[in-house]
Amino acid sequence: MPIKRMTAPAPDATDYAAPVFEEETADDAVAPSGVAQLHGGWDVAEKVAAASGSGQWSQDIKFDGEEPLLLAFLQGAPVDAFFQHWIHREGRKSFRCPGDGCPLCALGDSRSARFVFHVMEVGATGEEAKIWTSGKRVMEQLRAIDADPRKGGPLEEGFFAVSRSGKQQSTVYSIQRVSDLSKWGLPEKEALAAVAEARKTDAPSLSEPSMELLEEVAAEIRRA
Repeated sequence: MPIKRMTAPAPDATDYAAPVFEEETADDAVAPSGVAQLHGGWDVAEKVAAASGSGQWSQDIKFDGEEPLLLAFLQGAPVDAFFQHWIHREGRKSFRCPGDGCPLCALGDSRSARFVFHVMEVGATGEEAKIWTSGKRVMEQLRAIDADPRKGGPLEEGFFAVSRSGKQQSTVYSIQRVSDLSKWGLPEKEALAAVAEARKTDAPSLSEPSMELLEEVAAEIRRA
């Protein structure tokens, strides 16, 4: 259900600067352990986060510059949590770890914990359900919000302005509850109806790499 935007423009990113930023850094990388995580929920997210120490989805949310996106969480917890290998090569670079028997783990390649949220970009052109794949720190920030009404939770009952700044290891996210949609030029009734419609859809399916592909990538590393 598309939302008709009113005349008011979206606020500047600075209007929704959270007091605490969460940074994604290289210490999310973990040593291979042969454990595959294939399910969602906060409990599974906790297990993956604990194992992480300090995949290709369709319709992934894209943050362009520092302008905030208005997101609604279609489910209040991660729909998936897994480990990902990142290989510096031509073509596809990220590969979901299958766990036991992973050729990349066998080479000693480190993995990072990834957490998947089912979201909707409210008021966007071609509005539809999408996913947001985050690292450990953002997942922990979202869980803290979900558990505390003073921080804007629960996630599934509100709208959130999310912006990103920085690049690679210096990337930081601001996540802030939005209480007045009129500042975004959006009528609340229509926005709520659009979110309710999006909740009827399933999260997109994850494309898992075949063992043959992982063997090929491992062979590339051995030849390098």
